[in-house]
Amino acid sequence: MMGGFTKKSCSLLLLVVSAIFASLLHADVLPRSEHPEPLMFRSDWMTLNGVWEFAETDGNETFLDSSLYPDQITVPFCRESALSGLARTQFVKNVWYRKMVSLPPSWQGKQIFLHIGACDFRTTLYVNNKEAYVHQGGSSPIRADITGFLQSGENTLIVHAFDDVRSGLQAGGKQSPQPESYGCMYTRTTGIWQSVWLEAVDPLHIVSYRVAADRGRGGALLDVNLSGVAEGLKLTVRAFSDEVPISEATVRCAGSSTSLFLSIPAPRWWMPEDPFLYDLELRLEEGDRVCDIVSGYFGMRTVELKGRSFLLNGEAIFQRLVLDQGFYPDGIWTAPSDEALKKDIELSMAAGFNGARLHQKVFEPRFLYWADRLGYMVWGEYPNWGLEPGNPASFNTVLAEWAAIIARDFNHPSIIGWCPFNETTAKDIPLQAMVVDLTKRLDPFRPVLETSGYTHGVADPQLLDAHDYDQNPETFRKRWTAALCSQELPRRYGGLSVEVPFFVSEFGGIGWNVNKGAWGYGNTPQSLEEFYERYNGLTAALLDNRYCFAFCYTQLTDVEQEQNGIYDYHRNPKFDLAPVIKANTRKAAYECDPPLGLPSDSDAMQVLVGAAPDGDCASAWKYTMEKPAKDWMTVSFNDHAWKTGAGAFGKKEGSEHFIRTLWDTEQIWLRKSFSCTHDELDKAFLVMHHDDDVEVYLNGKPLISLDRWNDRYEAFDVTEAVCSAMKKGANMLAIHGRQHHGGGQFIDAALLVSPKMKKADEMNIEKRTFGTTASGESVDIYTLTAAEDFKVEITNFGGIIVSIQTPDRNGSLADIVLGFDSLDKYEGKHPYFGAIVGRYGNRIANGRFDLDGRTYTLAQNDGENHLHGGIIGFDKAVWKAETLRREDAVGLVLTHRSPDGDEGYPGNLDCTVTYWVTRDKTLEIEYEAVTDKATPVNLTNHSYFNLDGHGSGAILNQALAIYAEYMTPVDSTLIPTGELRPVAGTPLDFRTPVAIGARIDTADEQLRFGKGYDHNFVIEKDPQGRMKRAARAHSARSGRVLECWTTEPGVQFYCGNFLDGSDVGKGGVVYHHRNAFCLETQHFPNSPNQPSFPTTILRPGEKYDSKTVYRFSAE
Repeated sequence: MMGGFTKKSCSLLLLVVSAIFASLLHADVLPRSEHPEPLMFRSDWMTLNGVWEFAETDGNETFLDSSLYPDQITVPFCRESALSGLARTQFVKNVWYRKMVSLPPSWQGKQIFLHIGACDFRTTLYVNNKEAYVHQGGSSPIRADITGFLQSGENTLIVHAFDDVRSGLQAGGKQSPQPESYGCMYTRTTGIWQSVWLEAVDPLHIVSYRVAADRGRGGALLDVNLSGVAEGLKLTVRAFSDEVPISEATVRCAGSSTSLFLSIPAPRWWMPEDPFLYDLELRLEEGDRVCDIVSGYFGMRTVELKGRSFLLNGEAIFQRLVLDQGFYPDGIWTAPSDEALKKDIELSMAAGFNGARLHQKVFEPRFLYWADRLGYMVWGEYPNWGLEPGNPASFNTVLAEWAAIIARDFNHPSIIGWCPFNETTAKDIPLQAMVVDLTKRLDPFRPVLETSGYTHGVADPQLLDAHDYDQNPETFRKRWTAALCSQELPRRYGGLSVEVPFFVSEFGGIGWNVNKGAWGYGNTPQSLEEFYERYNGLTAALLDNRYCFAFCYTQLTDVEQEQNGIYDYHRNPKFDLAPVIKANTRKAAYECDPPLGLPSDSDAMQVLVGAAPDGDCASAWKYTMEKPAKDWMTVSFNDHAWKTGAGAFGKKEGSEHFIRTLWDTEQIWLRKSFSCTHDELDKAFLVMHHDDDVEVYLNGKPLISLDRWNDRYEAFDVTEAVCSAMKKGANMLAIHGRQHHGGGQFIDAALLVSPKMKKADEMNIEKRTFGTTASGESVDIYTLTAAEDFKVEITNFGGIIVSIQTPDRNGSLADIVLGFDSLDKYEGKHPYFGAIVGRYGNRIANGRFDLDGRTYTLAQNDGENHLHGGIIGFDKAVWKAETLRREDAVGLVLTHRSPDGDEGYPGNLDCTVTYWVTRDKTLEIEYEAVTDKATPVNLTNHSYFNLDGHGSGAILNQALAIYAEYMTPVDSTLIPTGELRPVAGTPLDFRTPVAIGARIDTADEQLRFGKGYDHNFVIEKDPQGRMKRAARAHSARSGRVLECWTTEPGVQFYCGNFLDGSDVGKGGVVYHHRNAFCLETQHFPNSPNQPSFPTTILRPGEKYDSKTVYRFSAE
């Protein structure tokens, strides 16, 4: 703690503080005097920006005690900048800063933290000549508790920074490792380059918080970290809309971290055209004592990756990005003012851009604040340039710093994605993989692109990109049309056309008004008209491609010698912006028709000729680099003198992990014999990765000729040519590759085919009569066969799944769902075996709810509560049925009208439930509904699963994982209390697989209430933003696996606690206690009576839309 204050010292301090605060009135006296962290504002803070004593040295001299500091520097500007007052650009490794500081008397008894926004690179803080803190990393924030080092009266603060951008161990971004700037490397930044300030807090205070919007629940989830715990500690969080309080939540703090949910009525979502922000107040109290108040804000914004689309709040918005390197003529990495930060965004938006890649620099929080306010979408990046590729000595520093950056910037809605690295090599892949994994764990709400351009090495990317500075709009368009719109490839090829979104994250860079010694990409246009034509052609090529969700043009401003900006280095426009605005703002094909669907299963295609990614299917080629005879491509040509080598062939940087044989000449000729056993082919695709030109022949006949390069494996539909040239038995594929444009040689190829299906293999739907209901209605049962070893039976009575037959690890089929052989059993009382349940799946407390000022009373069929739609719910209805087909599945669509007043519910509700049974052993269930009155809707399926077969007894040894951090605890009647409770440390923790019976008899209140497991789990957000993975079950006995995916926010896990042997099922099997489990995807139970839960109210004009997928396999 701080030393004691005397009355005399308090008076002196008051004078000092008054002088400091008076100076705050003059921005020219204290530069950058605005609060540096708008998301964490407290009233007790003091800027330390301004004049400091300064010294620098390349040696090991120290400047402690009473050392002479020969210079003065203006903080937060680096020594290299004009605004620092020094403008020294030569190399130096050590910089020292000193400042005398006195604290306000009101801070006595509080913890004092010294903050430095960023200081490059290794920073040591001294307080009164004692080492107080050491920090490593030039871009992450410093928050040092210096309380124990302070004394009454004046205190000496010393900051020492060691910075060696040439070491290979520092992430320096675009800081030049040479004495002068060159190419795309610019003036260095040494030492402090972001604001410095002091902050006083109570020993019990809020350390940090995270806010994540939840579209399904219509609110925001907050995770808050505290400095400690105390008896009676509580946290209250309030949200404000235009200064009016709209939501409040309070939680008792039992530990140093806590979570709560803020329900936001009629949420206003943060969008580029309407960047609405809610103000936030966090208040920490110990009894009646207020310990801490933090002010911030948040935006209701979600990011979702769906198919090959990037969705913002569910909408496909084309990201018209610009590369922003964040350099300033007078401040280098530091903006001269807060207004300058805002102006950069406004200049970008004035040119028709709606966001930016924040390139090779971690931008300060004030920039992100303005991006939040202005609706400017940005990608956060790490300045990885300067690191020696693959050197593990830097790994720990990078990982720790990147984690701190994500923590600092997590709450900014303007950040829509992370891109840690830029233009890496194959040696960087191990570090990239670690950083991607870390990013996903720290922020599952945003996608992560492992690196922008060059080497992508992560096996399962969330999205992909490329850099392309081709200055010819025609070839640029041709390349990206072919690359993105061609047939989708199996994922092993790592291509752009896998089921992930893609964008060109650097292009253009057209030079204009380029001074002598400066540069832009390609040849400089000879006229402004040529510039506009080129700019429009390049942007149009990407805007016209529906498989491209964004572009990023290089760049916003000139930076020193790189003069390809829309504006010059001093932020002046270089030309009339009207044509640029017109080109940028035209409608994108992606916005009109986003590719939301998942790709077809190209992995099912057979490999006749394998490329490097095909592993064991890639046999060796015969090759030569000397020009052969003219008939070299024919079957009869004698290639015995040619060498033998494995593909890929080449010498291209970034593709080393594929190259097996060196090719370093201008031309190469390849031949490979292969066999085909098929009589007829349905499809044939040639997969090529080549640089530059290539000609391909099959049995001497031309197959394809390409006069361009690509930088990835790309598929070409050659079905017609292959069917014409190929024969059953032996065949010859021949390739001529040529590299003549520079950039490195590379060639690899594969030939993939799918044979025409025989009639016996076709999918089938069989309909037969199941019986007649007691009321005389005819009921049918449908057998949907998608594969020889996967069949599903569904009846239109209650939409019941009667059976699912799927193989075990040995290929033996078994029916894995509980059910009956006859219709009359389903008409009677049973535990909803396989049925559609609704209108409201699960429970509604006391069989009543209030809606729009009216109370509705429902049937009480579960004690005092309403369960699964009532006494005669959807499970007892005869649904209208029609069969469906698509390329990979057979289906059944069921429709039913629930009339107004049905079981007490308001409105006529028209429901559609579609079952799809696919070739890849997947059961898809799609639910839709519309109403003419507001009504609750919560539809689900109540199948009972036993992965060893429906008659195999208890399921307690089957393992289950549920991907949920929270569950909704219930009371003794199984009605949720309204709380979201962490599963950690409880018997309901299924985040990692565990046997269902392992903890089922634990003495736990929740298990006692449910007589075992019968609880709703809150599903984690899927990292890739598509459907959310809810659960995975596995039987070690049979090897069968069941995966459950859903769009719903919850899943009810029920383990058959109420099965009691009274139900005699299929084949006379008696279903006993815990002979099956259910995974009912759903909104939360009793949501109509819990306003903090995701809403289940469907109103006229809206559409209820839900999907659940069950995937079956064996291992």
